[in-house]
Amino acid sequence: MTRNKGSELHDISLIWHGETDRAICVSEDRKTKKWLPKSQIEYKKLPDGTVEVTLPQWLYEKNEFIS
Repeated sequence: MTRNKGSELHDISLIWHGETDRAICVSEDRKTKKWLPKSQIEYKKLPDGTVEVTLPQWLYEKNEFIS
């Protein structure tokens, strides 16, 4: 994901729940699952069942992440 001047991106660690062709399913607490569109994020699944996600400010706010 290109970090353009003036655009804010957030790097957060989340719990991995699954994916479709277009989105990944994640949570912060294993209870409240959220779907993030692959077209708007970059992500890397880790062996411990978590995922590192880079997402834009608007998507971070929309999903009310607290990480």
